[in-house]
Amino acid sequence: MKLKRILFLFFLVVTMVINCNDSNEVNPKSNIQIGKEGGNQVNPIITIVEIPMTNVKKAITFYEKIFSIQIEEMEMGDSVLGVFPTVSNGPSIVLTKGKDYQPKSEGVLVYLNAGEDLTPVLNLVEPSGGKILLKKTEISPEMGYYALFLDIEGNRIGLHSSK
Repeated sequence: MKLKRILFLFFLVVTMVINCNDSNEVNPKSNIQIGKEGGNQVNPIITIVEIPMTNVKKAITFYEKIFSIQIEEMEMGDSVLGVFPTVSNGPSIVLTKGKDYQPKSEGVLVYLNAGEDLTPVLNLVEPSGGKILLKKTEISPEMGYYALFLDIEGNRIGLHSSK
């Protein structure tokens, strides 16, 4: 129940920040003003998410299976990347193997959109080598559902859907 409240507050704050306009005034819809530092307005939206990996082929195969997508493998310097397909204006999601990239089950938690219903994606987690930590759980009728899993590398990842 406590986790549900925390997630509700998280989604509420994110929604309010997203609704905030680019002016220096308070957005009447959200009552939030994005702060200024040195005259530069900051809008802290997510642009890139890096998910650490140690086994490139296994990690790419895992995410390709559960999301039914094609992930492009590429190299950038000393790092190997698995780049998720992106939608316009959406964040880039990248599986990353490199120095100082270690999979973790604690720390920042990223929720990935699992479409209208997260059940089909969640049902593929364990057969693909991951582990379900929290089954599909309702946040609220307006905010939808979420679930948590460990990927094949041990990263804790969240799923979100409207139904």
